[in-house]
Amino acid sequence: FREIEFGPMLKQLDFSGTNFGDIGVANLSKALQHTSQLTKLNFNRSLIGLAGVIGLGPVIQANTNLEHLMLGTTCLRDEGASALAEVLEQSHKLQNLHLQSNDIGSPGLLRLGAQLSALTSLRMLNLRHSRSL
Repeated sequence: FREIEFGPMLKQLDFSGTNFGDIGVANLSKALQHTSQLTKLNFNRSLIGLAGVIGLGPVIQANTNLEHLMLGTTCLRDEGASALAEVLEQSHKLQNLHLQSNDIGSPGLLRLGAQLSALTSLRMLNLRHSRSL
């Protein structure tokens, strides 16, 4: 992705099942640095952990129209969920958040819950198969 640069008008990206891992997501984030109109970002079934969420942070924050964020069956765990909570502070249009099967326990869920309560646009939160549910 080092040679690829996505245009600013890109609306949806689906990288589900790609297994980029944290390093691949960091490289992809650089390619996405000029996007600002994403409404849907799908990384379900990708190997993204804490470093991946941190790498995606600027992309998520720059795309203030993001409505659907799918990070299910990745490797977020509590640390990744906490980092995601910080990233989502500017996501005022987020409607659907998929975090199923991420081994997120009480610490991560509490941090997410504190942040998500401020997101009045959120309509669906998928936490199926979380550790403490």
